[in-house]
Amino acid sequence: MVRQIEKHTVIWFLGAQTVSLFGSLIVQFAVVWYVTLVTESATMLAVSAISGFLPQLAVSVFAGVWIDRYSRKKVIVAADMLTAAATAGLAWQFYLGRESMPVIFAVLVIRALATGVQMPAVNAMLPQLADKNKLMKVNGINAALNSGMMLLAPLAGGVLLNYLSFTAVLLTDIVTAVAGVAILLFIKVRPVVKEEQKSSRMKSFGQKMKDGYAFLRKDIFMRRLLLFQFVVLFLISPSAFLNPLLVTTKFGGDVRLLSGAEAVYSLGMVIGGMAAAGLGKRVAKIYLMFAAAAFYGFFMAGLGVVPAFGAYLCINFLAGVSVPCYNTPITTLVQERTEAEMYGRMFGYVQFVTAAALPLGIACFSIPADIYGVDKVFICNGLVCLAVSSLLCRDGGRAFLKG
Repeated sequence: MVRQIEKHTVIWFLGAQTVSLFGSLIVQFAVVWYVTLVTESATMLAVSAISGFLPQLAVSVFAGVWIDRYSRKKVIVAADMLTAAATAGLAWQFYLGRESMPVIFAVLVIRALATGVQMPAVNAMLPQLADKNKLMKVNGINAALNSGMMLLAPLAGGVLLNYLSFTAVLLTDIVTAVAGVAILLFIKVRPVVKEEQKSSRMKSFGQKMKDGYAFLRKDIFMRRLLLFQFVVLFLISPSAFLNPLLVTTKFGGDVRLLSGAEAVYSLGMVIGGMAAAGLGKRVAKIYLMFAAAAFYGFFMAGLGVVPAFGAYLCINFLAGVSVPCYNTPITTLVQERTEAEMYGRMFGYVQFVTAAALPLGIACFSIPADIYGVDKVFICNGLVCLAVSSLLCRDGGRAFLKG
C-alpha cells in the first residue's frame, strides 16, 4: 500500500511539472518567434538568450539555500506563480498596445530567475517522493516527459499563433501554471528528517551558504562531477545554439528543414529518457554518463561531416537520444551522494555550472564558427568531447572516483 501511494504521488508530481512546463515552453517559443519576426536582428535574439541564462547564473546558488531552508513544495509553487505573474504582466502590456523589446527582455529575466529556483527545487524534491533505488527510473521518466513537451510545445505554439493573438498565447502559460500548482498543492510530501530540519532553519542564510560550500569542498567526487559537467557543456555549447546555422549553411534556410531538425532531436530525447529509465539497474550510472557524453561528442562531429540532410536527421536523432542518458545519471548521482538537507544547495551548484558553461562556450566558439565555419567547430569540439569522455569511460570512472 505504501509503495502504491508513493507511485501515485510521483505520477501526480511529474504530471504537475509537465503541465506547467508545457505552457512555459509554448510562451518561450512564441516570444523567440515574436522577437525574430519583429526585429529580424541577431543582436536582439542574442539579448533574449542572455536574458534567459544570466539570471539563472545569478540566482542558482542562493536558490539552493532557499530550497533547503523552506518547504520545497512551497518554493516550486512560488516560482511557478512568479513565472505566471510575469507573463500576465507582459500580456497586459500587449493588450494595452504597449509592445516594446525592453519589457519583453525584463519579463524574460524574471522568468529566468524563477526557472533558476524551480529546476533545482524539483530535482531536490524528487528524493522526498521516491525511494533511492527508484530515482534513476523516475529521473529518466521526468527527462522523457520534458523532452516530449519540447517536441509538442513548438507545434502547439505554431497552431495557437495561427488562430490566436500573441496576447492570447501568453495566457496559456498562466492557465498551465495554475493547473500545475493546483495539482501540486494536493500532493503530500515526505518531510526531511525533523531534527535536521529544525537545526537547519535556525542557521542564518550566510551560514547555510557556507555549509553548502564546505560540503562541496569535502566531497571530491561532487567537485569532479561539476567540473566534468562544465567541460562537457562548454564543448557541446555550439550544438545547443548554432545547430540552426549549421542546417542553414549546409542544407539551406528552409523553415521545414529547421523544424525537422528540431523535431527529430526532441524525439530522440524522448526515446533517450525512456532508455535511461530502463537502464538504471543494468548499467553503472557513472559509466553511462561517460559513455553518453562520448557518444554525443561522436554524433556532434558527425553533424559537421555528414553531406546529406537525411543522414543529418539520423545523426541528430541519435544525439538527442544520448542527452537524457547523460543528464539522468548526473541528477541521480547528486541525489544519491548528497545528504537530504543539502539537496537544494548541490542542485543550485549544478544549475550554476550549467548556466555558466553554455553561454561562455557560445561566446568563445561563435567567432571561430564565423571564421572557419560552423561545421569545423562541430567537428573539433565533438572530437575533443569524445576523447575526454572515452578516456574516463574506458577507465570505468576509477580515476574520477579516486580521492
